Amino acid sequence: MKKIYFIIIMLCFSFISNAQDVVKWEIGCKKISRKTYEVHFTPKVQDSWHIYSLEVSGGMNVPTRFSFEDNPLVILKGGVKEIGLQQDFVQEIRLKKRVSTILKGTITFMACNDEQCLPSTTTDFTIILK
Repeated sequence: MKKIYFIIIMLCFSFISNAQDVVKWEIGCKKISRKTYEVHFTPKVQDSWHIYSLEVSGGMNVPTRFSFEDNPLVILKGGVKEIGLQQDFVQEIRLKKRVSTILKGTITFMACNDEQCLPSTTTDFTIILK
């Protein structure tokens, strides 16, 4: 009986570790003007998998969400926008002063394929604005 429990627990850990490998995020920053930037969040999703967009209606699907830590030097301009079919998520920001600072936050998303959806995952990000 102990062997069966051990096998079940190991399968669960295997499932969890695979969930973290399905989506990798590329995060970059594009300077638009002296104090204005676009921060790009681009998911790299394994073949046959997808993540949900910012807008999801009905069901138990979890839309992709971005949360930003408070930073007294940063003004978020509007919300995160989704651009194109490749799901490039963009947040425009403006610095109050022309200085380097750090933007931190989290991304919450759900990855699914034709057979299953993995539990929603939250990942931290940090980007330096120069």
